[in-house]
Amino acid sequence: MITRRSALRLLAGSGLALTMPPGCGWWSGPGPEATGIEAVGEAYLTAVPAERDEAVLRATLGPAVGTDPAAALARLAPVIAEDFAAGRTVVLDGWVLSLTEARVAGLAAI
Repeated sequence: MITRRSALRLLAGSGLALTMPPGCGWWSGPGPEATGIEAVGEAYLTAVPAERDEAVLRATLGPAVGTDPAAALARLAPVIAEDFAAGRTVVLDGWVLSLTEARVAGLAAI
């Protein structure tokens, strides 16, 4: 099972890929070979189909998402910590993520 620490490292590391131009990296959507954060995001969107909408996710996550997802992960760190403290977590493919992390992953998968 992947630990919370491993999941956070993956999310933080994935932030580097977010600076790539459109059509490259995980921010461009899952495609046929989704891996990592996209696969987690797809699992979240499958579990919560009402959030399979970029506008819905952006509205839910708030302005901290902005246009630079790598920076958004850093800005959302306090919210992610609050999610864990309040028990707002989801288990996706063996990953325990905060609800906010799952939503960011979902946004990456769209």
